[in-house]
Amino acid sequence: MRLRHDPTADALYLLVHPGKVARTVPLDDSRIVDYDCDGNVLGYEFLGVSSGLATSGIPRDVIEYIQRRQPWVRMVAIMHGGEDAPQRRAHTTTTQLVG
Repeated sequence: MRLRHDPTADALYLLVHPGKVARTVPLDDSRIVDYDCDGNVLGYEFLGVSSGLATSGIPRDVIEYIQRRQPWVRMVAIMHGGEDAPQRRAHTTTTQLVG
């Protein structure tokens, strides 16, 4: 995995697995997930990270990796409701980590 911080954009991008992005799915206004054509997670983009990073629906190993690499990022547990919440969790729990 590779983590990039862009202080100008106030964003973090976590590359989980290299590949060609086939689909980009916003989880909400500040979290975006990139998928390849087989539905594997390629990366996560987090916007507005200086205000905190919402952890709901993001795999625990991804959160722990960010905490180890960028300890200044404040993690915020915000529960997302609505009928599509279980679908969001299903998309984000299929992450395959690459050394």
